Amino acid sequence: MSNANDGPMVNGSQSICGQRIMAVTCSTPAFDLRLDFENRHSLVVHCGAIGRDYEDCYTFGTPLGHYVIDLEGELSFEA
Repeated sequence: MSNANDGPMVNGSQSICGQRIMAVTCSTPAFDLRLDFENRHSLVVHCGAIGRDYEDCYTFGTPLGHYVIDLEGELSFEA
């Protein structure tokens, strides 16, 4: 699927804009992140180290701090 500005991934992302997140799932072994929206669409963030120049795959913020998932699938917490 193309990531071009007018491609299907970018155009498809419009379907989740403004939607309420109903569920968040973080699954092992790599701690891939899945967000389920009220319109029954989902966004999945896969951790992968191919061609990356940084160490973090994504962060997930909470009122107490941030969970950080690195490209090796390691989970840490930063207050």
